[in-house]
Amino acid sequence: MTSWWFPVALSLAGWCACARIPAWEGFAGVQTRGFTPQELAWDAYFSGEEPSACKILWPHDGTIEPDPNASIVHFRGVETAHLVENGRLLRAWKVPFPVEEHTSDAVDYQTPRVLECLGYDPMGRLVAYDRVDYTPWPPLVTDPGDLVGSLWITYYYLSVEMDWEGPREIPIYDKQCRLMAHVPYKFATDVCIEGSGRLFEGTVINYAGRCDCSIPCPLGGRICYLEVTDPGASWGLGSRRNALVPLRSVAVDNRVIPHGATLYMPEWDGVNIPLIDGIGGFVHDGCFRADDVGGAIKGDHFDFFSGTRAMWLLLERRFRTRSRFTVYMDAGRCRYLAPSAG
Repeated sequence: MTSWWFPVALSLAGWCACARIPAWEGFAGVQTRGFTPQELAWDAYFSGEEPSACKILWPHDGTIEPDPNASIVHFRGVETAHLVENGRLLRAWKVPFPVEEHTSDAVDYQTPRVLECLGYDPMGRLVAYDRVDYTPWPPLVTDPGDLVGSLWITYYYLSVEMDWEGPREIPIYDKQCRLMAHVPYKFATDVCIEGSGRLFEGTVINYAGRCDCSIPCPLGGRICYLEVTDPGASWGLGSRRNALVPLRSVAVDNRVIPHGATLYMPEWDGVNIPLIDGIGGFVHDGCFRADDVGGAIKGDHFDFFSGTRAMWLLLERRFRTRSRFTVYMDAGRCRYLAPSAG
């Protein structure tokens, strides 16, 4: 027969075991607390590094920065710290905060920058180091350039055979009158006006000169073509076999504007160009380049290369054909489009 006190003893033993304080809580030096998300994030970020660290969070290494004067540095476990730019001391901290910001005065915007962070222990020994190399972004040049005058606009584009219906029965030829393809009549007449086109199978053809073996063009004359083999000229070629660039290239009269000149038109500056046919989708800065000429482009007239027919029809709603624009040449803000800059 089991004694009455045995179950009571088991119950008391279980209660004592459950209520016992963990052994590590009994040590006076141990303190327990929760960690904030920020502390956990920093711990994860630096988990693989030494206890002492200085980390340049901004700018990033190998980038082009619009504000080269701003920097953000994270410190941990250092007594003093120095921020050095191209060998020049920018800032010295005594017991820095975990995150410090610094704003300096740039001497110029052309010199590449080397930014270094050096952290020292209480004995003055270097215990943490970081470095980033970056390049300042040149400030916007506001000078519009030399005034050319008021010019009126037309548009041209890369004609695409797939956009035109009809039997492929019209022959087109190269300049030696060798057959290149048979195409629909509407495409044949369109491409001889636009100057460049894409055949059904994807081949890009471009104006090569006048010849006697082709059908008459609506604007007069007979046009023969060459096949564009340069993969960088998928939109056709300009007047000196240079690649045309949608929404940037214009055809001009070279007696008014020389080939390759960069142009600025303030009326286009800030215009939102919608994304269509794989081009556009940005805000225009008003910068163009004189890449082409045309038989009908004379005097105060320029031809805007819209890239596609759909883009032309859309831009017509903003600036109709024969609208006039103020044109400047060699604007500093458009220097990045100069041939030598490419």
